[in-house]
Amino acid sequence: MRIGVFVCHCGSNIAGNVDVGSVAEQALSLPDVAFASDTMYACAEQGQEGIIEAIRDHGLDGVVVASCTPRMHEPTFRRTVERAGLNRYMFEMANIREHVSWIGKDKEANTRKALDLVSMAVSKLRYDRPLTPKSFEVNKRVMVVGGGVAGIQAALDCANGGLEVVLVEKQSTIGGKMAKLDKTFPTVDCSSCILGPKMVDVSQHPNITLYASSEIDELSGYVGNYTATIRRKATYVDWEACTGCGLCMEKC
Repeated sequence: MRIGVFVCHCGSNIAGNVDVGSVAEQALSLPDVAFASDTMYACAEQGQEGIIEAIRDHGLDGVVVASCTPRMHEPTFRRTVERAGLNRYMFEMANIREHVSWIGKDKEANTRKALDLVSMAVSKLRYDRPLTPKSFEVNKRVMVVGGGVAGIQAALDCANGGLEVVLVEKQSTIGGKMAKLDKTFPTVDCSSCILGPKMVDVSQHPNITLYASSEIDELSGYVGNYTATIRRKATYVDWEACTGCGLCMEKC
């Protein structure tokens, strides 16, 4: 594999506290690194063209850019390597701005850390493989596991957004630990005053199916299309004491 490493000055944002030239020079000694250089602004048009030129001139199979956060420019550099003929996923970033130069003033220590991050990115790139984006239909049903206050609110939020929700709770009733409290911080309201209406909303909401006394027995599938097997436990209901609230079972 032939890897190219490009270390960005980012003006003085990185170069002010990191010896970027030294990082690029030492990166050449890393396994599979065939080319390394430092550039003033890797994200600028000139910097991107330099990456494309290096990929073509040196026959690079993958690229590492040491610069800012991937949240800012990872899509930019993925498009850049793609323009040069590489798969967009044969690319890794090392964040040496937010993770190095902006948090320390010791230039020597920063330079060592920057090289460590570059080395890790290079090592990761060796295991990367070309990927092809795919699209598929998503099953817009939601399963919420756990009927505590968080699960109740999540189920209501999804249901109110028009999604079909399956709420699974292993106990015989929803409410969780909050239902056992007397008062809540910081308003000192009684927990049942807050939780009670939400529990009733769950039982009466047309988009929510409640499975109490139930657990997930098996889960298969993939993101957007999971299949769950729910196992319901045998329960005893005191029908004389039943109020018909519907909170203990799917149907009462």
